[in-house]
Amino acid sequence: MAIDNLFLIIVGVSNLILGFLIYFNNKKSLINRVFGIWTCSLFLWSVNALLFYVPEYSPSVSLVLGRFLYETAIIIVVVLLYFVSIFPFNTNLEKLRLFLIFTPSAPLLLLTIGSDLIIQGAESTIYGNKVIFGPLFVLYAFFIISYLSLSIFILAKKYKKNSGNVKVNISYILAGIIISGFLGIMASIVLPLFNIFDIDKFGSASTIVLVFFVAYAVAKHNFMDIKVIGTEFFAIVLSFILFIDAIFFDNFNDLIIKIILFVAVASITFLLVKSVVKEVRMRQKLEELTIKLRNANEDLKKLDAAKSEFISIASHQLRTPLSIIKGYVSVMVEGDVGKITDQQKDYLRRIYTSNEKLIMLVKDLLDLSRIESGRMVYDFGPIPVFAFTENIVEELRPKAVAKNLTLKFNKQAGDDPFVIYGDKNTLTQALFNIVDNSIRYTEQGKIEVNFTIDNKYIVWSVKDTGAGISGEEKKNLFQKMQRGERISRMYTEGTGLGLYVVKKIIDAHNGSVWAESDGIGKGSIFYIKIPIGNNRLKR
Repeated sequence: MAIDNLFLIIVGVSNLILGFLIYFNNKKSLINRVFGIWTCSLFLWSVNALLFYVPEYSPSVSLVLGRFLYETAIIIVVVLLYFVSIFPFNTNLEKLRLFLIFTPSAPLLLLTIGSDLIIQGAESTIYGNKVIFGPLFVLYAFFIISYLSLSIFILAKKYKKNSGNVKVNISYILAGIIISGFLGIMASIVLPLFNIFDIDKFGSASTIVLVFFVAYAVAKHNFMDIKVIGTEFFAIVLSFILFIDAIFFDNFNDLIIKIILFVAVASITFLLVKSVVKEVRMRQKLEELTIKLRNANEDLKKLDAAKSEFISIASHQLRTPLSIIKGYVSVMVEGDVGKITDQQKDYLRRIYTSNEKLIMLVKDLLDLSRIESGRMVYDFGPIPVFAFTENIVEELRPKAVAKNLTLKFNKQAGDDPFVIYGDKNTLTQALFNIVDNSIRYTEQGKIEVNFTIDNKYIVWSVKDTGAGISGEEKKNLFQKMQRGERISRMYTEGTGLGLYVVKKIIDAHNGSVWAESDGIGKGSIFYIKIPIGNNRLKR
């Protein structure tokens, strides 16, 4: 068999195989179905070309085959125009547009197959059979060129309109139509008009370029794996070539060798395709799991943001009534609204204490919301360390005295005042929480507050003789909403937010906070370390 005829067979079969591979990957997709129909018409064109150009027939048979050859080309450009009209979004076209795409081809199909106006006759030459064009062949050529040009125009508009992967996919089809369309028109229409039929049969062969471009674009658009499609395609084509080769055997021994070769290659390619498909499916599952995990993470972030917003709103709504309660109770205890009994005073003081705890809880919740949403405001300025620390200690001294605890402030850095640069309000809150915690979890003994200079840092230490910290508790000490079971039993009203807020405040000052303890019942030491100089807020 001549090389050019074998090439026609390979092109036709390749077109058909690609069409089936794309179609069966997603039969529900309109794009895939139309692509399958289009590749079938290309296969028929290749078969017609092979039948028309290879053997010598009687003039009447050659005429019928020639007309079928040019008839198939009409179907190809019509289906191509429909395909580019629905690509890439599986667009359902309105009836008028469908009518305008398909109807003009009907009379031309009838004229081509049933009259001498398009194809007048056929004759044999040294290059094989050739057609004799009729008086209206120019109309036929105009139709083919118009439909190809319209397809290019539609794709060019979509190319300008879209972006990203869609734009890339359209560019593949556009390039394929331009290359194959030019080669096909030159080989099958333009050159034959000048009585040049030497390369006529290669008009159908040029479609392989277009099919590969379109198949690649459709596969990418439908998220098919090109590796799988390519492996399946080359495996089938290779097996087909070996099968055809086996048919044309010289003798029995040649047949046996070719059959063994065919079976061996077919088996190897089958295993190869199976391996590639397995690998791709595993990768796809991994990608799906990654996407699910990413989506779940996004949902959690949204939920966390909604929670923070709810806490912020609820806390703001609670602040005002709690402040009002505090004010009225204070006025009543002081006797400003009239004389009250000692028992009533005791009840009011209990209300006042509980209200203060609620106010602190609301403050912690508000701080948590501000920190997590990035709305915490820091007003940095100079802070005299000695006076700053002493004020906090003196504010908490009554609480320590009420528990018969000794609260000492050891000024170890000399008499000269040290100045740090930070936000006074939040740093007060941080150190206050640390000292307050030490008082809360110490039943007897003392609490010592110190500050020292460590290179370019101020280090506060708060040492107590209280409950101590276990190794397990230390791991989650500064985490949000984390309170050990032992600590929860000791103090049931805690929220697990105080130390978390402290850590976030110190982090914002480019500092660090940590705790040390020899174990349960052996007390603990909390440290806060921040730069002395003009440190900037950490973002």
